[in-house]
Amino acid sequence: MNPDNQTQPVPIPVDQPIIEDVGKSTNEYIKAHYKKFIFLYIFVSVAIVATLVYFGSGAAFAAVLILLILGATLYASVQDRIVSQFIQQFGASIGFSYAKSVGIDTVAGRLFQVGHGQTITNVLSGTREGKPERIFSYCFAVGSGKNECSYSCTVFEHSLDGSVPDILLFSSKIESQPYGWLAVDEMMERGNGSKDEIVRLEGDFNKYFRLAVPKGFEMEAYQIFTPDVMAKLIDLACDFSFELSGNKLYIFATRVIGKREDFDAIFALSAYVSSLFQKNTERMKVITQADLVANSGN
Repeated sequence: MNPDNQTQPVPIPVDQPIIEDVGKSTNEYIKAHYKKFIFLYIFVSVAIVATLVYFGSGAAFAAVLILLILGATLYASVQDRIVSQFIQQFGASIGFSYAKSVGIDTVAGRLFQVGHGQTITNVLSGTREGKPERIFSYCFAVGSGKNECSYSCTVFEHSLDGSVPDILLFSSKIESQPYGWLAVDEMMERGNGSKDEIVRLEGDFNKYFRLAVPKGFEMEAYQIFTPDVMAKLIDLACDFSFELSGNKLYIFATRVIGKREDFDAIFALSAYVSSLFQKNTERMKVITQADLVANSGN
């Protein structure tokens, strides 16, 4: 990790109220601290729009849009502070340190190369069972202009023994996301002009996940995704997508986690899922970039 791209750990405040739900706490904070502003905002908004409509001004729509943007900006600003406090509190509860952001070059894998404007924020770093781990919010955008859309999710990063080729495992539920399989297809494209192979595994696994591996590394996929691993992933983790890259495992939630009970549950689940992969990857040989290039020409 490049220290130049990481902010210094932030002390965890101990005098803040415990945040159980980011959305609920944001609304409560705004009501408690911005009550007068809300009344003034509503009064001014109604007065401006009514005046413009009365005099037949075509600027009424623009005025409404500007007022909505101002309100949304205030809400987002408050929510960002609440999210930061929420993540810091969770980090304190598990003994992890907090940093506001890190550079995109501190992560591996192609899931972090899709789209543009990629950012990693609200980062928790620590160790679990002697291995480094991180939890962070990842944001990126696809498209441009009027067609640009931004997406955010919570990512769990685990360190594994051994090293594996870049393997992508997509939950079938990614189809319900706005970027859908368009982003999946982009992720499967490799810099050397080759494209990943789709591996179909036995049983019902293909109903829940789509598995993509570099050309020539299908056998490694079979070694990792043994029947017991597939069964557990279907039962416990079919809402998540995964990437194995070198000695890292990334677990992607489909959204930014904003409830404490969800964070507790997924944190525990991520450790269990990591152990499933660990037992099948720790004896694998180190896969180098030269191996990937050599196999792409087969």
